[in-house]
Amino acid sequence: MIVLDNTDTISHWLEQLEGVESGSKRIDLATFEVASGLSDDLVIVSEEILSDMGPELLEKLNQTIGVLVYTQDINQNTKPPLNFLGWVGPQFSEELMTTQLNNINAMIKNNLFLKSQLYSMNHELTELMEGVESQLFRVKHAYEKVAPKRLEEFQGFKIYSKYAPGENMGGEFFDLFSTGDKVFIMMSNTSSYLASSAILQLFTELKHKPSIGKAEELEFISQVQSQMSELTKTKKKDVTAQVMTCILDTKTMLISGHAFGIFKLISSQMSKNLTSENSIHMNAEQVHFEFKMKRGERFMLCSPGFVMNWQKLTPNFMIEQLVSDKKVKVLDILDEVFFQLKKDSDQGFLNSDASAIILEVEQNVMLQV
Repeated sequence: MIVLDNTDTISHWLEQLEGVESGSKRIDLATFEVASGLSDDLVIVSEEILSDMGPELLEKLNQTIGVLVYTQDINQNTKPPLNFLGWVGPQFSEELMTTQLNNINAMIKNNLFLKSQLYSMNHELTELMEGVESQLFRVKHAYEKVAPKRLEEFQGFKIYSKYAPGENMGGEFFDLFSTGDKVFIMMSNTSSYLASSAILQLFTELKHKPSIGKAEELEFISQVQSQMSELTKTKKKDVTAQVMTCILDTKTMLISGHAFGIFKLISSQMSKNLTSENSIHMNAEQVHFEFKMKRGERFMLCSPGFVMNWQKLTPNFMIEQLVSDKKVKVLDILDEVFFQLKKDSDQGFLNSDASAIILEVEQNVMLQV
């Protein structure tokens, strides 16, 4: 307990109280002005000193755990500090003052104990999260080794894809499936593992539908938007999600889809290139895109993580040039761009998860007009 008094008046008054279970230390106003580390102390300040305090000293007094104001006659003109706990002085009964001081001291001790427990729990939680992140990195490394590149072959075209893990929370997920003459492709990037899990669950349900078309795509998008809104309410902070969906008609090679977020679409036909920066909560019709692929054309879909990592580089070539160069094989394109992304990484991880998908139409494919 700190007694802030220029005389021994408050100290002598405390000595007369029997049963007060806490000691005290008297300091004057000049000492208080230069003192530090008082945030966990209870302060008893004389009414005279409180009246003489300027704004800076009042702010310092407000940073202590609590303030009792000593007075022999309460002055209604005295403005108590923000952390004011009550008036004390000889005009009150000794029994009341002893009980009040002991109760306040007990409350402060409990508060400091809880604060210590919180610090301890925070330290344990930090160690636990470090362990979880370490396990996550191992999983990402294992995934990258097991499935560094992926190839899906369909009649008339092929789809190549590659993924590299990053240090960010949440991460990226992409997948595709075919139903009849349609191929559905989805890429996502989120700031939360719960958001990624929710999107994965919705995508799994979509894969079990008997057919796939624009109606099913729009329903999936609506469900994702609803889930992200619910997660934001539950976590009481904004959960970011970026999602791109597209349907490829294998008969006509028409690609139709929606891009919510920072996605980049690159075609070997340079006029079809598209960069998206749309919010997940925008109307689907506002973020719609549609292209018709030609024979021999390549179409590269770059995830938000890929775009963000690539923007930090200064490579001596453009991805568009690689995609358009028919002398360079698709797998070599993926190997080269991901090598560029990772070449300066010390830990083997990018800043963010990165994914890329390349569609390649065969030169002699028969297309429905």
